[in-house]
Amino acid sequence: MISGESKYHTLLRNFSDITRPSGTHKVLNHNTLHYIRTTPGPLVSCAPGRLAPDKLKIAKEEFEAMLKNGPARPSESSWSSVLHLAPKKDNG
Repeated sequence: MISGESKYHTLLRNFSDITRPSGTHKVLNHNTLHYIRTTPGPLVSCAPGRLAPDKLKIAKEEFEAMLKNGPARPSESSWSSVLHLAPKKDNG
């Protein structure tokens, strides 16, 4: 135990996976490299579609949170697809 730290602090640190705030990026402990295999030929992309103002606001907030917390990063890829949003059961 670290000096000045209670047994509760030790428990929280040891079980950070279950006490980590939602959306916080988890540090992975493996050396696996993931990649997406693409087929030869022209790029696949879709023209961006318009979102209703309320959905656009939600999408921007989610993207900013993912960029801030680590599960997403900016991309310069020429491949793209249209964004699809689905409401949660609790209308979130």
